[in-house]
Amino acid sequence: MLKNNLIKTAANFRHGIVLPPQLIPNTPSDIEDIFNVGVPQNTPDIWASASGGIGRSYEEAELAAIGEAVERYAAGACELPKKLRTELKAENILPLESFSLFSEEQRRENGFPYSGLYEGEIIYTNIFSLYDNSEYWAAIELVTLNKEYSKVFSTSSGLAAGASPYSALLRALQEVIERDALMITWLHSIPGRQASFDTKYKEVVESKGGTLFCIDATPKYSPFPVVIMTGTLPIRGKPRVSLGCACRETYEAAVEKAFLEWSQGIIFAGYYSAAKPGLVYKHYNDIKTFDDHAVYYTIYPEEWGKVVLIKGEMIKNNPNKNKVLKGSAIDILTQAIGYLQKEKIRIYYRDLTTHDLRQIGVYSMRVLSPDLSPIFCHQKYPFLGGRIKDVYWRYPWAKKYKLHYPNPMPHPLG
Repeated sequence: MLKNNLIKTAANFRHGIVLPPQLIPNTPSDIEDIFNVGVPQNTPDIWASASGGIGRSYEEAELAAIGEAVERYAAGACELPKKLRTELKAENILPLESFSLFSEEQRRENGFPYSGLYEGEIIYTNIFSLYDNSEYWAAIELVTLNKEYSKVFSTSSGLAAGASPYSALLRALQEVIERDALMITWLHSIPGRQASFDTKYKEVVESKGGTLFCIDATPKYSPFPVVIMTGTLPIRGKPRVSLGCACRETYEAAVEKAFLEWSQGIIFAGYYSAAKPGLVYKHYNDIKTFDDHAVYYTIYPEEWGKVVLIKGEMIKNNPNKNKVLKGSAIDILTQAIGYLQKEKIRIYYRDLTTHDLRQIGVYSMRVLSPDLSPIFCHQKYPFLGGRIKDVYWRYPWAKKYKLHYPNPMPHPLG
């Protein structure tokens, strides 16, 4: 409890690191006994991509929201070493082209908006192998959220805060895996394998006129189960559409987390679409922000019926339900690292913990992998490079489907 009380001191107007959390009130159309808390940014547009937390209690949601806010703060405030390519040995550099970001064909397109990421003098910072702690150097944009160095590109995929370095690393690693699972499933138009789950989730959603799908999206390489929960929940007679994706130590924990993420997205979609009643997207390529992705299918619910993800078969015997890692955070992390190393997946990390966070018992970590896909927001320029085309390495069972790649429809994760 001491650390819980300490992290709460990070969110206040007087001497806080981030702004105080605010409870987002539920409507009668929302799921009862779920709390949604937001932490606004310290910018003129305070609610643009604000940090958020969802939980079964107010404190759980509050801590999650503050945790997300401070991990983003750390990624922007942490002082990182900086070097140019000429100052480094070639064998220690991880070039941008080796990451699963933009393909060579995309980079050659006229008007490619991220050309600045690849042109001119690239600034590098150091990261470390999760297997043997050896030092490498990667473009600083992949690590920091500092706007001085992330003018062209920045990502929060693989960022996490925790009460120890190991718990933060574990959550960051799981986020990298879950984002890869969702992006590959979506970009390759894979019909999701529908999986059984506790009926309590579906019952509460259907009692309010909604629909809910539970999809097992666990990649073959993953030591953890990955679950997608998606569906609709109406408000004022109109469906709100959302998606939650989670990677956790057990199948049941992944289902619960994905359901909470779905609930959070549902609430956001309702508020956002009501606040901007004139919002129009004439083309898929008009989707350029995560807020756009989160609200698109709520504005155009007829499009939801076209989504291939919800048209898959039911799994009768789901082997991923048996994927269980037990023990402390360091025990689970050690087991996962051994599993991923056998799969020959490159995994790196960077400690972003600032002095002020360490004083309140909070650690912030970034995990990144050239072999796995982060989430994209600009629909015209999804990540199509690196190993993103290697769908059967991740999902060998998908060979029986005729897949459409890349999927032109926007994903619904905000």
